[in-house]
Amino acid sequence: MNTQQRMEAAQQRRYAAIAKMEDLHHQMQVAERNGAGIDPAHVEAFDEARRAVLACDVELRELGQEATRTAQPVDAMGASAMPESAASFAAGFSRSAAMAGAIDVGPLHRSLMQSQDRTTGKMVLRTLLQGASAGNLSRTTDDLGLTPTGLYGAVPLVLAVQVIPTGGASIAWQRIEPNAPPATGAKQSAEGAAKTNVVLKSTPKTSILATYNAYEKVSVQALDDQAGLLQAMEAILRGAVLRAADADAWTVFLAESTAVTPDASDPIVTIVKTAAKVAKAGGTGIRAVVSPEDFADMMLRKADTAGNWMGLPPGVPMPAIVQSSGIPSGKLLVTSATDGAFVAMRQSIEAAVGLDGDDFTKNLRTVLVEGRMVSHVRNAELSYAGDLVQA
Repeated sequence: MNTQQRMEAAQQRRYAAIAKMEDLHHQMQVAERNGAGIDPAHVEAFDEARRAVLACDVELRELGQEATRTAQPVDAMGASAMPESAASFAAGFSRSAAMAGAIDVGPLHRSLMQSQDRTTGKMVLRTLLQGASAGNLSRTTDDLGLTPTGLYGAVPLVLAVQVIPTGGASIAWQRIEPNAPPATGAKQSAEGAAKTNVVLKSTPKTSILATYNAYEKVSVQALDDQAGLLQAMEAILRGAVLRAADADAWTVFLAESTAVTPDASDPIVTIVKTAAKVAKAGGTGIRAVVSPEDFADMMLRKADTAGNWMGLPPGVPMPAIVQSSGIPSGKLLVTSATDGAFVAMRQSIEAAVGLDGDDFTKNLRTVLVEGRMVSHVRNAELSYAGDLVQA
């Protein structure tokens, strides 16, 4: 693995850790609002993810220094002797660093990117952990749209798009209908002349939040005898609940988004052209959500003639590519960070242990995991879903 590949891998690990911190922070906020208090396990997991972010920062700085040294050799006369291939690598390194700074996964990412300092970063994260708002650290609905991407570390589909917290059993929202042709204003011809009236099309919607859940029973003896059994059960049940929520989300996104026009054979072409359409419609923070299998196929592409590994094209600006376990293989979702595909969430995926029916007399405990949410697309011009390549 060369320096550039190591740098990209470190960036992906960093984004995945930040995404985990965002999710844990949201769970702790919900717990505090419900009066349950902060779970020490969440605090420990948050701190572990923070250490992973800071470790990646150190690794990226060291790799950047290494790339600079290897890309700029000096000949005996003291002049730069950078070969063409090294110059290309250095340019790729600069582009990759610029793109990393452009990808926004929330206030944690912005604060760490601005500080790039272990001490300052730790103070920023501690402020967020305590629920304080300072400057640009206050959370907004835009910040809740996660764009984590990790090398073979996928995120649920319901967390890969904009997440809007809601406090009720339903959410009222506006479905924006695209104007055809696109709405255009006009220059006023003279003072006092009539101004341009642009008719905006929108439909008020009210959606009931669905409850996704799964449970299993376990004996008290097993919980006492087998360390980590409860955590393992929670993880399996969380996965089951997320798969159900992701399946519904994909069905809705596919139905309410604009259909993707796939390339005949190249998924990169499909992603770039679709992202350009979202950008032309005014989308920002654009992300392409694909399955981990399709991401691996894109990384393992080979040149037809030489058989060399190609991966993602280094000279082509790409939208943030998010690996999601909720996207079927061969499918694609390209959406803006806001006003495209979204999930309204009343309750994030949470686990509880209690008594059900005759559990007490049978010496059992019931482990229940559930979450409340609903998925929709606000503006179809800012969300595309469909095939990655032509069938």
